[in-house]
Amino acid sequence: PLLDELEEIIYVSDIRDYSLLYLNRAGRELTGLKQEDVQNCKCHRVLQGRDTPCPFCTNAKLSRTAFMCGSMIIPT
Repeated sequence: PLLDELEEIIYVSDIRDYSLLYLNRAGRELTGLKQEDVQNCKCHRVLQGRDTPCPFCTNAKLSRTAFMCGSMIIPT
């Protein structure tokens, strides 16, 4: 897939429960996860090592009738 060719980490998570749905190659290499293991993980746990959603998360702003476009540098 095209997203696996990017060096940046790209992920898709479920806005209801923060479950990872997709993590590209760069993200899988960083975390050591295989694609088949990704869907059993929460984005905040895998990407930030947090037990709760990140304070900068934008999931609450997303909906089926609107979209957001942008990028951010996530603190590590």
